[in-house]
Amino acid sequence: MKNETRSDYKRRFEEAIRLRDSNRLDEAAVALRALTSDRSDRPEAALVLAELQLRQGYFRESTKLFSELVEMYPASEKASLGLFHSLWGIGRREDAVAEMRRYRADYESMEYRRLLRELDAEGVSLPAK
Repeated sequence: MKNETRSDYKRRFEEAIRLRDSNRLDEAAVALRALTSDRSDRPEAALVLAELQLRQGYFRESTKLFSELVEMYPASEKASLGLFHSLWGIGRREDAVAEMRRYRADYESMEYRRLLRELDAEGVSLPAK
């Protein structure tokens, strides 16, 4: 919403978070979608919506949104991890591993380290480059 003030946006965003935290996930998703029209200006609502979609198992939707966020914010660990999990969730393991490698090539991530240890412990072989 272009004419919306920062305080209006903040109030609506906080309400969406309250809905999410109250486990009113569908209502939270609707509220967050209304706030995501301009991801470049206010990416936090898009990130929370993508995380919510991932949590609900809507992997295709979360993949699309996390992909957009990674493109706009390549240093965002949350966006990268979300994209990894979303891609993994729809069976696109090679793409998920490629995202992990992309991020780790430039940035340190304790969470990716943990994931690699976990996958190794479970005997999951990762696709080659």
